[in-house]
Amino acid sequence: MKLITSLIVAFLLSIWMSPRCSAASYSVTDLGTLGGTNSTGLSINASGQVTGYSSIRFDRDSHAFLYDGTMHDLGATTFGGPDTYGRGINANRQVTGNTGDGHAFLYDGTMHDLGTLGGTETVAYGINDKGQVTGYSELAGGGGGPPHAFLYDGTMHDLGTLPGGGVSFGSAINASGQVAGNATVGTGNSHAFFYDGTMHDLGTFGGPNSFSLGINASGHVTGDAQTAGSTRADAFLYNGTMHDLGTIAGFDSHGLGINASDQVVGFLSQPSDTNAFHALFYDLVHGMVDLNTRINPSSGWVLTQASAINDVGQITGQGSIGGQQHAFLLTPIVPEPNSVILAAFGLAALAALGWRRRKR
Repeated sequence: MKLITSLIVAFLLSIWMSPRCSAASYSVTDLGTLGGTNSTGLSINASGQVTGYSSIRFDRDSHAFLYDGTMHDLGATTFGGPDTYGRGINANRQVTGNTGDGHAFLYDGTMHDLGTLGGTETVAYGINDKGQVTGYSELAGGGGGPPHAFLYDGTMHDLGTLPGGGVSFGSAINASGQVAGNATVGTGNSHAFFYDGTMHDLGTFGGPNSFSLGINASGHVTGDAQTAGSTRADAFLYNGTMHDLGTIAGFDSHGLGINASDQVVGFLSQPSDTNAFHALFYDLVHGMVDLNTRINPSSGWVLTQASAINDVGQITGQGSIGGQQHAFLLTPIVPEPNSVILAAFGLAALAALGWRRRKR
């Protein structure tokens, strides 16, 4: 009986470990469009609801959308131009983004103008479940002053810049109100930052520039940074130290989104071919993976960008399907629980039969 027990335990452990030993496969959902030919998914919440933007009929304008199984047109605003772009969504279905002419908005069933830091152009990128928003706004000045990162909580607060610099941009915000973004430094180059009441310079991999674009609940940040002696950019994960996530086959790699498990998504770009983009996934177990190798090869999709990932591993972004660029939702494929249980019982039965034969 010890043999039977050992076999069952080993089998169940192998099932439990299998998702950790090979990167997940995904089903692909085409989010469609609002009547035009293209759409892009930019942010996803814990429930798998997505925001982004889509062209409308005849491709004359682009509108922000909220997808919850159906793509809902958030429409134009009364305070901006005809184009709207959804860039962040929270668990309460609030969406933030901006109009084509530079008015940041918060949508909660109605479009609200977030105002400015004194200038004219404002863009919002991220929102947390408290409704706090980050992005950038021009300061006051002739023709529009320099842009500064902001945190909006009913009032727009200027987050300032890194020492020696004059420009900053907020890209993402977590539940604690911590912000990731990038800002100029004294050399005029751009460095990724982490803001927790103070703006911290995350540095680079020895090259001149870095950019941070995603942040999780622990304050871990992803983005990309240039390497020393090269113009190549590598995706990074910052958790107190900036870790180079590497790349695949000589492509540049760029981190765009990160979840609570430090899984990173983004895209690979080929410097010699500006049309060559592949969506990427990274975690500590599997390293960097081209997401096109994790979907059905007969699906017709070429996944070009993974923009965001939630804590259950659902991913949104953009890909090519049928000659058009569409927003997608990737959902991890997991084994059916019943099939796992049946397989365990089957193995137990085979082991018991073998044990009885040996006893005879």
